[in-house]
Amino acid sequence: MRKLLIKFLVLFVAFLASVLIFSSVFNRRETVNTSDLEPASLPVLYMATGGMTINPMQGYTVKMQEKTMRDNVTPISTSRDLTLVVEPKESTVESVSFTVTTPDGAAVVEERKLSLNEGEDGMIAMDFQLENPILMNQEYLLHFTVTLAGGQKVYYYTRVLQRAGLNTGQYLEFVTNFYEKCMNKEAAIELSTYLESTEGVGDGDLAKVDIHSSFDRVTWGDLNPQIARKAYPNIKEINETTCSVTQDYVISSLDDEGQTEYYRVHEFYRMRYYSSRVRLLNFERETEMIYDSSLASLSSSGVSLGITPVGETIVTDENVDVAAFQQSGELFTFNRSSSKISRIFSFRTDGELDMRELGNRHKIKVIRVTEGGDVDFLVYGYMSNDRYEGQNGAMVLHYDAQQNISREQLFIPCNTSFSCMERDLGEFSYITTGGIFYILIDSTLYKVDLNDGSSEILLDQINGNCFVASSSQKTVAWMDQMQPERSTTITMMDLETGATHLITAPSGSYLRALGFLNEDLVYGLAAEEDILEDTFAMATVRIESFSGTVVKEYTQNDTWVTEASVTEESVELVRVKKNKKGKYKSAEADRIVNNVQSGSESITVSRSAEERRGMVAWLNFSQPLREEVPVVMETKYSSYMGDQRLEAAFRGFSDAAFQVYAMGEFQGEYANVAEAINAADELTGVVLNADQQYVWERGNIKEKMNIPLESLPEDVLSVPETPAAFSEVLGDGYQVMDLKGCLLSQALYHVSQGRPVAAETPDGFVLIVGFDQYNVILYNTEKKETYYGGMNDSTAMFEEAGNNFITYMEKVSQK
Repeated sequence: MRKLLIKFLVLFVAFLASVLIFSSVFNRRETVNTSDLEPASLPVLYMATGGMTINPMQGYTVKMQEKTMRDNVTPISTSRDLTLVVEPKESTVESVSFTVTTPDGAAVVEERKLSLNEGEDGMIAMDFQLENPILMNQEYLLHFTVTLAGGQKVYYYTRVLQRAGLNTGQYLEFVTNFYEKCMNKEAAIELSTYLESTEGVGDGDLAKVDIHSSFDRVTWGDLNPQIARKAYPNIKEINETTCSVTQDYVISSLDDEGQTEYYRVHEFYRMRYYSSRVRLLNFERETEMIYDSSLASLSSSGVSLGITPVGETIVTDENVDVAAFQQSGELFTFNRSSSKISRIFSFRTDGELDMRELGNRHKIKVIRVTEGGDVDFLVYGYMSNDRYEGQNGAMVLHYDAQQNISREQLFIPCNTSFSCMERDLGEFSYITTGGIFYILIDSTLYKVDLNDGSSEILLDQINGNCFVASSSQKTVAWMDQMQPERSTTITMMDLETGATHLITAPSGSYLRALGFLNEDLVYGLAAEEDILEDTFAMATVRIESFSGTVVKEYTQNDTWVTEASVTEESVELVRVKKNKKGKYKSAEADRIVNNVQSGSESITVSRSAEERRGMVAWLNFSQPLREEVPVVMETKYSSYMGDQRLEAAFRGFSDAAFQVYAMGEFQGEYANVAEAINAADELTGVVLNADQQYVWERGNIKEKMNIPLESLPEDVLSVPETPAAFSEVLGDGYQVMDLKGCLLSQALYHVSQGRPVAAETPDGFVLIVGFDQYNVILYNTEKKETYYGGMNDSTAMFEEAGNNFITYMEKVSQK
């Protein structure tokens, strides 16, 4: 017995020593490698015009794809004078140089070093002039290189535009006066004339305000704010008739107990200068409280989020006990059982209101929340501070709730703008419980082992219409042939296990992946003979589990499904039938209901009215909360695995595509110019080609135009009837654009710019060479003469012929 006791004591001591040694080593590693994020340090650059500081620029520590960097534009006069302002912040600036290139970045127009001059408030001001002439009405890239003490180079990007009659000063003065006067209702009385207030629209909600909101909402209701960080106008677009400006700033407000709340504000203005005054065409404001956990209040059902648009998805664990939510670019978790709020990621350091760290050029995607409160998440966009400061990229992080540490696991660098990066990242990323990370970037699916950093390409050249994922993103499927209308096999993959399941079409049929209900794939089968006139008519829609079990099969006699919209609740089916001529015609829609019910536990976001703040958001749990002051936790960060990188390909802009910009942001890329113009028209934006030339601008059209016939090539006057024929007669120096599907009003923009438009009529093609308020001026190629057509009659005539328009523009000069 004594020997057994001694043996037990020896083993126990050995075990205890092992635990202590392991714990010591583990904790020592975490202690050494955990810290707060290092604050932002890079300088901020601005342009100055008319005594105003505008167009703030963030610095990049790596060179970016220049033509994707389209954050702002600085108008210049024919004297080509410019003023650069540098705010050094925590850095020492040694030198500044600039480079002007053509819009596509292919040719350098001018480059040289600037002389540094001390300005006011620690700023560095530099007046300079572009010595080499540039074309009117053509944007150029302006790229600054700032060299800091120690030799580090930081890169900044903007655009310059030489145009006449822009009224820049009036626009900037209007924007500044507008947002400052909104802080004082008495001073703001005159602003009511610029609004188009509609009774009952968004009453009391300060999170989103626009030109249709009430005067009281536009002037902040009863919030009584003060400007805590001033705004610097950001000119996004400007032409002879309109100007678009955005600005970001911070306001403060005292709560009922005298404690200070802070709010991040983003505003968009679109204006026209007409009859010696600025007219407001559009105004939108978004306000979001900078969430202060120490001021959080609880009710029996939820936690207050304050003034916020609440546009992001709330992610919870399976038991709906822990919720992860985002606010003002920060990520928080709330644990219902322990009444604990944890800020698990933020670029904001020491509670500062540094606009570099409060920027809106990054987003957060929560991938998973576990029962214990651990969170896997992705931060992507501009890295405002710490080890990746000045880079665009994506960080994969894991939050350990027990240790209250967010660990960096992987970094994916990117050299395109945030807008392009956001598009290329798509909406798919997943981390398995074993630490395998999957992410779809552009058209490539990557697989990364976060345990050792090894990576591989799982699938490439993916057609976005041929890849689907479940709502959990645990299960994916792709059409192996990557052809939406000619795929014969579909591969399903369970990412947790890596197992695959193959679905094969019967002979003479094709498959289309439509989406997922829960983890079951929804797909359609179309027989070869049913695919008519580019209509993929599916006689059968199936729901199939990963094991191969057909859960549901939908088929209706003499009825085919052409489209399906899959949600968590149902599959909405667009259907057709055949007429007597064998052509498809629309039929009544149908649906397949998801019979698998979710659990009783849930979480919702609601809004309630308060006297001071108006409508505030609440995060509501179905289970009751303890009404008490919540425990507040601030997370530490660890980068001990931070050397792991994935070098992925981000495509930037396609060489033959058209980009749409609106509301001050990149909105999408289109292969078809007519589709791009229609999108820009709806969004009140602009269209650019791959060389960054303006192809179309909403609102920038002259009141009348008459193109001299003698200025046009003789072969154009013969009115070629196809884009290919136009290309043949014009040669390589021109870009021909097929505008089929555009409206006459849209096509007249090109005529306004001095470019004729070939237009089909029921009797053949004519050339549109001019217009005024009531008529279009048409050129008849047979009679070789011009004549007037009424605007309404011409619109109807061109619509009857299918709105088939063709035009062209001279390609960008490389000089």
